[in-house]
Amino acid sequence: MIEDIVLETPEDLTPILIAPKKEQQVIESELTIKNKHNLFQYQLINQHYIQLIKHDNKSNSSKALSFHVGFLQPKAKPIKRTELLNLFYVLFALNIIGFLFINNSLLIGLLLIASLSILVTLFISAQQKIVFLTESGEAPLVILLSRKSNKTKVSQFIKQLEKAIINNPLPNSPKLFAEKNKWHRKLMEEGWLSDENYQKAKQKILSQFNR
Repeated sequence: MIEDIVLETPEDLTPILIAPKKEQQVIESELTIKNKHNLFQYQLINQHYIQLIKHDNKSNSSKALSFHVGFLQPKAKPIKRTELLNLFYVLFALNIIGFLFINNSLLIGLLLIASLSILVTLFISAQQKIVFLTESGEAPLVILLSRKSNKTKVSQFIKQLEKAIINNPLPNSPKLFAEKNKWHRKLMEEGWLSDENYQKAKQKILSQFNR
């Protein structure tokens, strides 16, 4: 069963923020990403809205979230991955130690081959995390995992979503600004944001409000 998050908002802004009914929706772009435990679907609807669907394979349950693209920052942010670089340094150090202290050329050769095999395998299976932050709270909400196998599709979806955000900004309304903290709290309660990210987002929103 899919659980929808309802964004509480002033009545005069409801037509702008709430996605249209399913029969009125046109899916402009769609992306599906699978991993061992979950299946994620991202849908760009009517150029103004994005829907996130997360399916938990273990519990066979799903939840969905729809919102106006204007709630996101217009530029995707790649997250730097340091694991491969750190592993490279470790393997490099081990090989140097091998050359210095191991006199057996066969063992040195096996160590080198094993190190290269590990690096190649990890490079092929490596994935780049790319996120869209919420516009006011700068919380990571739309999280995309790009691998070698889906890199082109992910890049295309990112470009379309960035264009939609730029072309459909939300109005600069005090009422809307007041709702943003409520929305972030709802995201945290429904499991779309961690408590840590919510607390950071709340502080950013309140600091903007107090300017």
